[in-house]
Amino acid sequence: MGKDKQIQKIPKYSIDNISVKSDLATRGLRELGLLKDEKHFTIIYVCQFCGRLINYSSTPCIFCGDYPKTRREVLIAQALSSNSLEMAHLLAVSKAVKNKEDLEIVIANLRQLAEDVLENEDQYPIYRMLFRLMEDLIGNKDYQVLKGNEFKKHSQIACKRCGYKIYIALEPCLRCKNETLSKNEKWIVALNSFLQFVEDHLTWGENEKPLEELIFISVYIINRLIEKDELPEKDLKNIWKSNLREAYAFGGEGVKGGIQIDDGKISVFVESDKKQTDKENLITNLLCLNVIYLLKS
Repeated sequence: MGKDKQIQKIPKYSIDNISVKSDLATRGLRELGLLKDEKHFTIIYVCQFCGRLINYSSTPCIFCGDYPKTRREVLIAQALSSNSLEMAHLLAVSKAVKNKEDLEIVIANLRQLAEDVLENEDQYPIYRMLFRLMEDLIGNKDYQVLKGNEFKKHSQIACKRCGYKIYIALEPCLRCKNETLSKNEKWIVALNSFLQFVEDHLTWGENEKPLEELIFISVYIINRLIEKDELPEKDLKNIWKSNLREAYAFGGEGVKGGIQIDDGKISVFVESDKKQTDKENLITNLLCLNVIYLLKS
């Protein structure tokens, strides 16, 4: 895989490399659904509490159950969106959150933007609705905690017999060999595996645009699965599969390899002149097995 075919190289996140690109008023409008996102299938956010990629910023995260509880957190949520950051920066911010770094240092102008809105709220009337939504969520805290806990349980698929975490959609429980998953649960396992690889390891792809769209659609589908227990319609599945085939190959330098899709067949490869550790081999093989399930499902 030639270096000239890399997806945007994920930069080392620092104040020199990451900055918010659109104004806060526009992001507020999009969050409320008053503007359409024309660039991608949907809008995605980095959860500021756990670092996972999610589809909404004003409801409990489907992975950690947390949500913005202060005005500053509402503003940060808008800044950590695909309307504000390029995909490479979204993934860098995801890692920064998981590493518990200070986002107001990681993102160069975040503090300035947030303080501008907080000090001049009259200039940003759209945020009154987002702030009110946040206050309503806090006012109904018990329900939000319950909903967040339900999301977390639904996103962390485990064997119903022994409680062991399920890692492969195609296989029964690796500990007790009990096959207990519904089709919806298998999709959650497989998509979660794909998105975790993207968040933690992705550094390049053969074809940038379909790979990016694949990420956007995956976030949308897994949110629908976890929040509403809804499988994607056939047309959306086909769009997902089409983008996967067009992406052709993607991987990560940190795991020294990735997967390749050729004529509907998926295979793992290792970068030339490099040797994977057992852990790196496991990561790429889990990705391969779960993407195979999604392609065939």
